[in-house]
Amino acid sequence: MSGLYSRFGNEQHNRHGAPLTWPGTGLGRPIRGQHSGMLRANETESIPHRLFYHAYMFRMWEKEEAEAYVWVMERIANGWFLRIDREKIWDSEKQQYAIWLEWCQVYGVLPENHPAKAPPANGFA
Repeated sequence: MSGLYSRFGNEQHNRHGAPLTWPGTGLGRPIRGQHSGMLRANETESIPHRLFYHAYMFRMWEKEEAEAYVWVMERIANGWFLRIDREKIWDSEKQQYAIWLEWCQVYGVLPENHPAKAPPANGFA
């Protein structure tokens, strides 16, 4: 996973559903969600990973959807996301494919009771 950070490190995008902290976990995956940033170096090794399931029918004739498909597939190809299922469906009217894709986005997620989940005591981030 060391290549994950070099390829995508510091990426922030609304497709992740929450802010990301890099480099994140011991496996190189980012930590998803808000936290105080007060993690000890050895704690990154034990941060649990969580999979977030997604499914979408990408209409490849729509530019934004084709770009989103490539965005997801780049992360699958590089080992960050996991592909579950993919089906190409020919649209005879558009003379192009629609692609049904199911995938999981993998992030480190701090447990709710972790001290770093709380904001710093002085109120500053």
